[in-house]
Amino acid sequence: MRMLTGIRFLLLLAALPALRADPANGFGLTVGTVSASQGGVASTGGSLGADAQFCLKGGTWSINPYLMISMEKEKDGSEKRSDNLGGVQFRRWVGPVYFGPQLFFHDRLLLSGGNVTNSQYGPGAGVVLGYEARGGFTVGAQLDMLESQFLNTVDRRNAVRVYLGYRWH
Repeated sequence: MRMLTGIRFLLLLAALPALRADPANGFGLTVGTVSASQGGVASTGGSLGADAQFCLKGGTWSINPYLMISMEKEKDGSEKRSDNLGGVQFRRWVGPVYFGPQLFFHDRLLLSGGNVTNSQYGPGAGVVLGYEARGGFTVGAQLDMLESQFLNTVDRRNAVRVYLGYRWH
């Protein structure tokens, strides 16, 4: 039974390139979840994103400038935060699957009673992995690392985002 399941999985992988041609230029929207940690404080929440995809000649690479916003709560529910990203992903395409590095600038806002009580911002880097079907459906994950306020190594923020989306071609 396990061997049969493994064969089905291999057949599915072999069929994936046929489901998608080269990546296409277009505008995409995503919705997902985020789990983050900064200064020993963990938070989780929802994430919204938008990007524009520009395919490079040959169809194996694309450049994706993007914006993302998340609304998060600390694990104990005591504080709310928002982390906003503006950056660019460099995607390497293998059939419908993409992966690659990303660079961004973020602004993390601490919220209390509807007011911003603190803002920290700085550069960051990370990686992205995803799948985009021929019809525009997208599923992916990204790891945001090295986010820090003016490269302060004591107060680094790391986050994992998992998302579903759609791209208009």
